[in-house]
Amino acid sequence: WLCDLYHSAPQFLKYTLLAIVQRYSGICDSSELTNRVKLMLMSYPLSPDKTTSDASMDHMLELSKKYMQIVKCLPKSASLLDRLSQQCIHRQFHHQPVGNSIIIPEKLMSGEAAFLNVSKSTSYKPIIFDCTSLQLQEVENRVTKEIKSRTMSKGMAAPDDEASTTYHLKTIFCYWLTAHQMNDTTAPIWLTRNYQKYSETVDPLNENISTIYDNSANSVANLKLPPERIKEYFNQLSAVVLQEDDLLLLLDEFLSVF
Repeated sequence: WLCDLYHSAPQFLKYTLLAIVQRYSGICDSSELTNRVKLMLMSYPLSPDKTTSDASMDHMLELSKKYMQIVKCLPKSASLLDRLSQQCIHRQFHHQPVGNSIIIPEKLMSGEAAFLNVSKSTSYKPIIFDCTSLQLQEVENRVTKEIKSRTMSKGMAAPDDEASTTYHLKTIFCYWLTAHQMNDTTAPIWLTRNYQKYSETVDPLNENISTIYDNSANSVANLKLPPERIKEYFNQLSAVVLQEDDLLLLLDEFLSVF
């Protein structure tokens, strides 16, 4: 019934209805429902508005520079870099031996370039950060827990302004994530606000960091689209899409190396 209602519902209700149906399909043992929901998720009409950056304030520019300097001193996630990297194999024929090239007698006899050289290089996929289901409270709980754990283990007093410390750590985390974008041809994409907003930036502060954690008001459910649908919309079929589970694991990794 909900699936039927979804197809006849106005656009502004589709997100909530599909989120509810997705939740039910996860707890119901029905292959028919699961398959139907998969089709609905893949056909969900994505049309987010692009947000515009605002780097006009001097203190924001200074903060961005400081965050970037901090991130340069932190190790990147080996697991994420492994997901982003792909090995490219290049095969090329030469008239003269090059490196560890091998000779192809048939080509040599025909007068063609006969020395085959095989080389390998690493290229990197773009990243799409799907923050639409990332809950502010869950992020803050993990950050606050880490702050308290460190202050207790070192016998230190809690920070005077714990909220400010949490904010800075959340922001640095976003900068740390963008540092993994090794593809120079494009900036990472941040997808937020129930798939209604997105931005392409390596400087999250200029795009208003609060929008990345702006989903805590979702009391009903959070929709999680298949990564294939997101890559298809942005026409980046090779991209790595990081969603809530991935981002929370990376947050734990970030806190362990910070």
